Amino acid sequence: MLKITDNMQEIAAEENAVVYFTASWCQPCKQLKPIYAKAGMTDENTNYFVVDIDFIDKEYQDLYNIRSVPTIIQMSHGKEERRILARSAEAIIEEVNTPF
Repeated sequence: MLKITDNMQEIAAEENAVVYFTASWCQPCKQLKPIYAKAGMTDENTNYFVVDIDFIDKEYQDLYNIRSVPTIIQMSHGKEERRILARSAEAIIEEVNTPF
């Protein structure tokens, strides 16, 4: 399922979440967003979130070491499990579903 949120507590409550950190002014983010959305709508076993970094507290950017966007992080209960480096919907899903 795909959700757009700025509520990091909602994400922290999820056992398995994939979070796409983006910004409205970021051109690479605009290019990746439809690909990420396709992954989120295709993978029914994982919750996919879109978070605009301009609408969250800077402490979260520091906590997750967000130094550039787009950044995709797989989390469990708010803890980073891995960074997703894939840039196609199929590869994102494959990376997400690969055991740690």
